[in-house]
Amino acid sequence: MHLSVPKMAVYCVGIGVLHSNYNIVQKTKLTPESSMFTGECLGLVKAIEYILLLKLQKTVILTDSLSSLNALARFPLALHYQFPVISEIRNL
Repeated sequence: MHLSVPKMAVYCVGIGVLHSNYNIVQKTKLTPESSMFTGECLGLVKAIEYILLLKLQKTVILTDSLSSLNALARFPLALHYQFPVISEIRNL
């Protein structure tokens, strides 16, 4: 599964999820207020949702969003109010 979060020329963040075996292609444009970090985290949410929905046993998520992966590793659950999207990922 491939995840892409480009920052578009008009400064809008977009999410792209691709799974070639299941012909899944999802593109979503977020509001202009959304940050790259939010887009990267929401992209991970979408990828994990597809994994759970399709009940995939062995899946690799390809992402370059080190900041969202670091946030998942670093911030304790008590900080869910500061990064609600991180809590959403953990709850999946």
